[in-house]
Amino acid sequence: MTVAEILSKVGETEEEALREHALLLCMAKISRYEAECGSYAGKYGQDLNVFREGTEKNEEVFEREDDLMDWEFASQSLEWWTSRLKELHNAG
Repeated sequence: MTVAEILSKVGETEEEALREHALLLCMAKISRYEAECGSYAGKYGQDLNVFREGTEKNEEVFEREDDLMDWEFASQSLEWWTSRLKELHNAG
């Protein structure tokens, strides 16, 4: 039995199944990056913008600089995946 046949038996199309999968993928990525951002916020007791300003003003502290790069990546990724999720909701 093919995937299309199974989906047909439960009343779904391949397009609906792909959309559902894409939604779940987006939600999983959002959850991951929210957790990562929350971890850094908890570690430093401040939000990203305050942390960024403090890191730029202080002497070189490699751990902070590494964390800043990772936190910025996680924050940008969170925004990107959240935007994709909104697009999927609006398209459906």
